[in-house]
Amino acid sequence: MDRGVIYNRDRATQVRDFSGLRFGKITPTDIDGLIDFGDKCFVIIETKFGDTELPYGQRLAIERVIDKLPLSLAIIASHDKSAQEDIDVADCTVTEFRTQRSWKKIKKYNVKKLIDLFLIKNKMDSYLVKDNIEPSRCRDTNCHGAMTMMTSAETDKMLKEINILET
Repeated sequence: MDRGVIYNRDRATQVRDFSGLRFGKITPTDIDGLIDFGDKCFVIIETKFGDTELPYGQRLAIERVIDKLPLSLAIIASHDKSAQEDIDVADCTVTEFRTQRSWKKIKKYNVKKLIDLFLIKNKMDSYLVKDNIEPSRCRDTNCHGAMTMMTSAETDKMLKEINILET
């Protein structure tokens, strides 16, 4: 089975009714994606259509979770797909992200690129995959993740872009 692929579309499109889970003004929120990189790093992803704003309660919940995790990134991304089309989350445009207790607005990267930059910045690039080649299959015995599988120009460009993650 391929990882990350939806196998039961009927179940994936079912509406979840949380109306019975109200606690005063508190109600559940959802998160579109969560990636756990071996209990060392966490990424939360929320996608919105077009310029739809993140509701206050959902923003607050994401902030509280991300700020409690030691190494974490929250990504808010936009797409322009109709309700009948699949959304390629990796290719959605990042509109803002949160790390180190601070939000930054950007529209420069897609979700996959920002996660790659975050992993490299935090020396977690052993999780990166370049052209579907698993890092463990790297030819270089001193391989440090995908960085050694990139050309030096690609590596230099990516290292310069890491500055976007600095606060």
